Parts: sequence; structure tokens; C-alpha cells
Amino acid sequence: VVSASPAVIYSRSPGPGMPVTFISSNVYELLGYRADELLADGHLLDRLTHPDDRLHRERDLDCTVAHHQTNRTYRLHHRDGSWRWIRDTMRLVCDAGGQPVELVGSWLDNTEAQLLAEQLTHQASHDALTGLANRRAFEQRLQRALESTRDQSAEHALFYLDLDQFKVINDTCGHLAGDDLLRQIARVLQIRVRKQDILARLGGDEFGVLMEYCPLHDALRVANSLCQAVNDFRFAWGGKTFRL
Repeated sequence: VVSASPAVIYSRSPGPGMPVTFISSNVYELLGYRADELLADGHLLDRLTHPDDRLHRERDLDCTVAHHQTNRTYRLHHRDGSWRWIRDTMRLVCDAGGQPVELVGSWLDNTEAQLLAEQLTHQASHDALTGLANRRAFEQRLQRALESTRDQSAEHALFYLDLDQFKVINDTCGHLAGDDLLRQIARVLQIRVRKQDILARLGGDEFGVLMEYCPLHDALRVANSLCQAVNDFRFAWGGKTFRL
């Protein structure tokens, strides 16, 4: 029954840091390691856990309550170098006196669902054409910045950019050219703002930049740099060259 299950079944001694005492053979399909390899090295499974997930995974093992099912998701390293998202369902088994005896659990590969969720989250906050943050994400970040000015007297800078001549290029060369122009301009602007700043496409040929915790003189320097970069930029399409 265990071998026929799509889930990897395991058991281990209760408590954090305790070794796995049983794991079903189908773990090979999930992680590329044989069950005997994982059982022979009591710390291999801990080393395969993503560094960012180790602490909360150990805490979950320590806090599992008897007879109550606990579900957690974390990453394990496959032998081929990729990360697999694991949905771990575990339960603590106790004896008649209430003393912990064994922790039993099952793993299901949750990688596809996790990646899809991440993709949807990314799409909800990013512009599909340029890959920049979209208006919704920009407004959320701006709202937090406004709150920080009230709570911390922080100083931020907001830029609004509207491309001149974009409609001329769109009308002359078509929307494919306009789309390519926006992608190129996005790259030109992106390399001139700090990594912690947010550059967003607000819609059409409009962009916004929010520089948080930035004094005015630094913001002016960046603003001039962005204007100069766009002024120096040349867009070529169909044998024609345009400037913005």
C-alpha cells in the first residue's frame, strides 16, 4: 500500500534533529536519492532542506501536537540540483501515557502548484510588456511611503515620466514598434535607479519612480540622469531612427 501511494511516507523519532527511521522507496522519484541513502546518513535530509526553510521546519517538528495533523510547505534539494517544493503532512503519535513515540508524515510534490502561485503573484504586480512593476504595485508602495513620512518623518522622492513623441512612433511604425520601444526604454531607465527603488509602468507611455529614503539633491541628480538618458536614446525601426 505504501509503495502504491503517490506520497512519500516517512517516520522519525519525535523532536527536532532526530533521524528518519523509515522512508518509502518512492522518495527516489521525488528527490533522486534512494531510501537507504537517506536512512544511512542521519543528517542528509537536513542538509537537503533549503537554508531559508530549515529554522521553521525544525520549529514545526518541535511543536507538533499529538493526534493533530500539521501541514507545512518547504523546499528540498533534488539530486539534479533543482529545488522541489514539498507539502509535508505530519502527526505525532503518543503512547497510552501521552509520551511521544513517533512522528509520522507524508510528502507530496507541490512544486508545480507553488511555481504557478508565484507566477500568478508576479503577474498581479508586474507589467506584462516591460516586466516592470505595474500601477497597482506602485500605488501600494507609494501608500507605504506616505505612511512612513507621517510616522518617521522620512524623505522620499516621486518621479512621473511621460514620453514625448511616443504616439508619433506608434502611429508611424505600428504597435509592435511601440511595444519594442517601451521595452527598450524600460531597460534604459532601470539601470539608472537604485536597486531598492521601484520603477513602474503606470500605463501607456507613462512611468513612475519612487526613491525611498532619498534626499532631494540625490533625487534631482537621478532625475536629470533619467531625462538625459531618454534624450540620448535613439530608436531604430524599419530604416527610420527616432528620438524621444
